[in-house]
Amino acid sequence: MTIGLFFGTFDPIHFGHIELAKSVINQKLVEIVWFVVTPRSPFKESNNITAPDHRLNMVEIATQNNDVLVASDLEFNLVSPQYTAQTLRHVKTMYPKDLFKIIMGSDNYDDISKWYNYEYIVNNFQLLIYNRKGHQINNLKKNQLIQGEHLMISSSMIRGNFNDIAIKSLDPNVYQYVKKHSLYGCSQD
Repeated sequence: MTIGLFFGTFDPIHFGHIELAKSVINQKLVEIVWFVVTPRSPFKESNNITAPDHRLNMVEIATQNNDVLVASDLEFNLVSPQYTAQTLRHVKTMYPKDLFKIIMGSDNYDDISKWYNYEYIVNNFQLLIYNRKGHQINNLKKNQLIQGEHLMISSSMIRGNFNDIAIKSLDPNVYQYVKKHSLYGCSQD
């Protein structure tokens, strides 16, 4: 099986993430997408990130009605911080018969040389790259551009200004979860 690994903090997961994953599947680049929830990103301050269990629960809620979108906690039991290269070695060992492709934004692609052991990633996996505003892709090599415009909203925009636009960007059940747990300054009515 060809599996797309979409790594992220997903703080919170929103329709942009879901539509991107569906687009990758519809373009027949992968058969299934795993949303790999990163407990602690090496590039983000951990005290500014919502608890991993909350983020995983929101991803499970957002993907619950779709058989080809899967919430994954595979990094939860790995050594922290979770480096993508280490996770990929683990995945290849656990699932040797599957083919994995990495889904990432052009912003991450621009900075991939800063990642821990990035050579392993670029030499062993195809990267499926979506455009992010302000980040032009110059050299794809063996990688592939995901067609279309994607992620016009970001999780940081939602966290920073929980307004009507942000609310419309979330699955209604994810929004109810956010309210129930008073996340992002949103409280129960």
